[in-house]
Amino acid sequence: MKYEIKQNLEINDKIIKEGSIVEHTEIPNKSIKWLKDQGIIVKIDKNYQANKLEEVIDDFDTEFEEIGEEE
Repeated sequence: MKYEIKQNLEINDKIIKEGSIVEHTEIPNKSIKWLKDQGIIVKIDKNYQANKLEEVIDDFDTEFEEIGEEE
């Protein structure tokens, strides 16, 4: 299982940077629930992937529209 890190996170003297994708084994089991509840990590599942893909498409469409308006 993988998680996206939403803000820099220090675990056992190791800093995991915001935006990183990590395996669940890199996060202590006892911390996962709390970190998810706080929105610090997000579980990557099919819903996450679908939402992320939609964001990328929306960003691309918006960028394309802005370029069209400049011409």
